[in-house]
Amino acid sequence: MLLAISGSPRKQSNTTAILQKILTECSKEGFNTKLIELAKSPIQPCTDCGMCRTKLDCSIKDNFLSLIPDLQKAKIIIVGSPVYFGTVSAQLKAFMDRTVMLRRNGFTLADKFGCALAIAGSRNGGQEHTIQTIHNWMFIHDMNVFADGKPTSHFGGILNAHEFGGAEKDEVGMQTISSLIEKIKRIL
Repeated sequence: MLLAISGSPRKQSNTTAILQKILTECSKEGFNTKLIELAKSPIQPCTDCGMCRTKLDCSIKDNFLSLIPDLQKAKIIIVGSPVYFGTVSAQLKAFMDRTVMLRRNGFTLADKFGCALAIAGSRNGGQEHTIQTIHNWMFIHDMNVFADGKPTSHFGGILNAHEFGGAEKDEVGMQTISSLIEKIKRIL
């Protein structure tokens, strides 16, 4: 399964729209896809209560535990975030922190494939640092991290947009998304 996680806090966002575009293109090839929107599945921050040190459970009762089966089934996980003050959104950071239980209980995400995309308000708006933050999360889980591949071959999908729908108008950025889609198809 190809799983996409939108770290945008907005229910209508460029991040979600681009992830949905990727999933739509991959589903045309017959791949099973799913989108998780953190704007619709609020995740509370980790409190490091310690409960997950011994079992796959958490003292915080929110939507996070319901996401675990999809994370376990996924072959590829695409994580997208808008850039907020040079890095990932608070919603995505809370999600990433909560996945510590998957690491502590058998490295559930190990050997899965992972890639990232980031959207900022300008061409040099912190996308690379945001993607690096997502990659670091993937490395800590022992995932196989990949970028957008040829012919663009950067860190992943890097776009800029000021208003909803603006990311798809970013021709240079959409080239990285096209490369990312082709790379995902080769892996799936």
